[in-house]
Amino acid sequence: MNNNAATRLNKFISESGLCSRREADRFIEKGNVFINGKRAKIGDQVFAGDKVMVNGHNIEPKEESNFIL
Repeated sequence: MNNNAATRLNKFISESGLCSRREADRFIEKGNVFINGKRAKIGDQVFAGDKVMVNGHNIEPKEESNFIL
């Protein structure tokens, strides 16, 4: 994740490989997602350094891969 840019929470969760964006929205709606210890809501943004937890598990973003063709 770019250090300055924010990412929508559902995209962040889906890019971690946990689930799809729609499934991430369901986790958020059910109150199972926290950002830095606070219950998240639909549309929240994640910044570099934020701690995201889904169902009690810490979610880490996947590292970007650079491919050279």
